[in-house]
Amino acid sequence: MGSYPVPLIVPQEVPNDETVTLSQWLVEDGAKVAKGQPVASLIFSKLNLEIEAPADGYMFQLSPAPREVRVSSSIALVNNTEDRPAQPQLAEQPKIEGGAEFTKKAEALLHEHGVSRDAFAGMQIVRERDVLAYIEQSRENADAPKVTPLSKAQLLTAKALSLSAATIPHSFVSLNVLESELASKLSDLIDMYDAAITLTDMLVHATARAAREHPKFVSTFKDDGLILHEEVNVGVAMNLPDGSLVVPVVQNADTQSPLEIASFSRGSYKRLLKQQLKPSALMGGTITVTTLTGTGVTQILPIIVPGQSCIVAMADPFAGIYTLTLGFDHRIVNGLDAARFLVSIKGNLLGA
Repeated sequence: MGSYPVPLIVPQEVPNDETVTLSQWLVEDGAKVAKGQPVASLIFSKLNLEIEAPADGYMFQLSPAPREVRVSSSIALVNNTEDRPAQPQLAEQPKIEGGAEFTKKAEALLHEHGVSRDAFAGMQIVRERDVLAYIEQSRENADAPKVTPLSKAQLLTAKALSLSAATIPHSFVSLNVLESELASKLSDLIDMYDAAITLTDMLVHATARAAREHPKFVSTFKDDGLILHEEVNVGVAMNLPDGSLVVPVVQNADTQSPLEIASFSRGSYKRLLKQQLKPSALMGGTITVTTLTGTGVTQILPIIVPGQSCIVAMADPFAGIYTLTLGFDHRIVNGLDAARFLVSIKGNLLGA
């Protein structure tokens, strides 16, 4: 028998999430639970998840729901008896008995401006100057521009891209690909597999095969050298209707066919829309592909994902020509190597 009480820990399911929302308890406080039984619902930045009891016993909650809780923190304890286990108690803030007292002038201002007494909860004595300050602050807040909040996923993306732009010396090379040649190759693939294949699927496949022959483009820069990754795991940037940018990862993409890549991408997007994509599908990327086909944009200068050495991008054709662009970390590779890598990708796209 293991040591009791056993803590229920908030898991690190999504990279970079520091806090999550404990949205609901699925069992009552002190209820008898079985190991593996779902006991709480958590909302992460990219998915919703039910977590399970870590052991058999009686579960005692350490946090109410809904509430924001930290990743890796303990939100409940499972004991082997019906007795609540000892736990550290947070010191309560002193309470003011009877509520705040208002001076006559303060009381008059409340009635004149329709200010609620609740605005001064926690104060012992409210004077005229306190009410005037509250009214002035309310006016300033009303005049201030409204801030539209971002989702957790958007905030995490912003944080990662800011880190990349600030720490990685980006450089870019581009080359042209004839629209007619790409269209012919895409038509051949669709006929071969009798399935829906897109230019993005083709680009992921071509990039993965090229990366296998150019290992520096699946590496991570460190102060004392490079980490050369053995696996070619291609992240596929996906834009969601709410403005979020999410990057599912095709594991070992260099060993997969265009059909297998297409199936993964389509399935991942559907699960993203339903918030059912597993966190593991977003992990382990060593290189990234991003496309903006169908938008009217003809060239992209993309930002490298932190921890990677490059990113491959393509948008819509202009005058019958696609522009294929490689953004790369100039600490890791030079322009000539980048050009050779991009030529290799183009060759793979056209089936050379």
